[in-house]
Amino acid sequence: MRAFAEWLYGTAPSVAIHSTLWLIRLLQATHLLTAGVAIASGLMIALRALGWQRADEPFDAVWRRFAPWLAGSLAVMVATGIAQTIGDPVREFTATSYWVKLTLLSGCVLGTLLLATVFVRNAYCRFLCPLGAALGILSNLTVFKIKRWSECKTCKICEKTCEWGAIQGPKIVKSECVRCDDCERLYMDQQKCPHWIILIRKRDKVATNVAGG
Repeated sequence: MRAFAEWLYGTAPSVAIHSTLWLIRLLQATHLLTAGVAIASGLMIALRALGWQRADEPFDAVWRRFAPWLAGSLAVMVATGIAQTIGDPVREFTATSYWVKLTLLSGCVLGTLLLATVFVRNAYCRFLCPLGAALGILSNLTVFKIKRWSECKTCKICEKTCEWGAIQGPKIVKSECVRCDDCERLYMDQQKCPHWIILIRKRDKVATNVAGG
């Protein structure tokens, strides 16, 4: 490992980094700042999962708010960490603290993902999978809109059924929708959808009044 580190130290990218003092300081400051953001975001998610903070909000809503901060800060941390490692590979690769930090970071990332899969349905597909993101984009481009009845303002059947978190009251969150059409099938189910149940009851009431009149 030390031989590889010494070779890397002599490469052009490494020389460019460790010979520029302001760049080293910028990388260090950015790394520390984003580490704080990642810790704070992960802590808020964990506290909500335990019910110690924001217990009045659904976990899904808290995840939506803090997950982008967590993912973004981790991405910047990884990028600045790689740059710092390239800039001074001998010190980084031979330091025990470097490997401890990598282990802790990997453990925190895996722990957060496992926690998310417990509380958020299809967490991986919705927030990490490239295919899920592509389907969300296509959902915005489709000309076949998902219908909504007036009763959708108060009914929560489809919202609770949607495994993608794409329904919020009367609103369809297109970026989350993958067009599984589960809600469309519910809309057409005259035994479950309140829209049809109300219409059928009105029709039966009218028919009864006509027959009795």
